[in-house]
Amino acid sequence: MSLRLFAGARSMTLTCSAHNPPWYGMLIDYCPHMTDAPIQIGPEELQRRLGADEAIQLLDVREVWEYEVARIEGAVLIPLGELPERAGELDPDKPVVVYCHHGMRSYQAVVWLRAQGFHLAQNLAGGIDRWSQVIDPMVVRYQ
Repeated sequence: MSLRLFAGARSMTLTCSAHNPPWYGMLIDYCPHMTDAPIQIGPEELQRRLGADEAIQLLDVREVWEYEVARIEGAVLIPLGELPERAGELDPDKPVVVYCHHGMRSYQAVVWLRAQGFHLAQNLAGGIDRWSQVIDPMVVRYQ
């Protein structure tokens, strides 16, 4: 199973070794061998878990300029196009919550991370924009 993703001028192919032949143009919502946790997490649940001091890796897959405008405290920035080269900076045995602006790029990143063995990776539903609306209005909203 493979999916070609584009992030700016860069692209990457997501692959899932459990599925043959390759599929085209579809984003998977559920793949049983890749998921040990729900693929999405809401901002309220993330806030609860962070408040409980869970060892969550918070991953921002937006571009540098976006990170400079607004970010969730404690997040590590790895732009989506750099994720294949930099995934080794993350611990596959710890939960990873991935976010972007609205949740689309981060969803793609979570699918890829799960295919690489990060079975606890989750997408922040609605991204940093939703986080700003529901949890922390001090986080700047942008277009």
